[in-house]
Amino acid sequence: MSWGTDISAEALRLARELSTKYPNITYAQQDMLVDSGREAHFDLIVLADTLYYIEPLTDARLKAVADSLSTTLAPGGLLLLVNHYFFGMDVSSKGTRQIHDAFRWATRLERVAEYRRAFFLATVFARSKL
Repeated sequence: MSWGTDISAEALRLARELSTKYPNITYAQQDMLVDSGREAHFDLIVLADTLYYIEPLTDARLKAVADSLSTTLAPGGLLLLVNHYFFGMDVSSKGTRQIHDAFRWATRLERVAEYRRAFFLATVFARSKL
């Protein structure tokens, strides 16, 4: 079973429409700042170009999101964090660096890889097996 969540009802409607061939995907409208904790334990969580919408974007809020999401990962599960990135040359890229750095503070997450390329930064974290 796969889950997809988004705060936007329109994004979920489009995702459902595009994935009708895949009955194993379930979607739910959810605000990760309010309700990130599910009882399920996921093998993979993908956060792609979403967290920079948090207002205000503070280390404390980002660390809380990282900690909360890490509790929903199965031991050994992976979290892929991807954001646009222009090597720190613009304000948005500085926010991207802030987001990725904040996730490094989550006690249950270990950074296993980071990829900096023109236009994106991707960091892979693993949930500790303990």
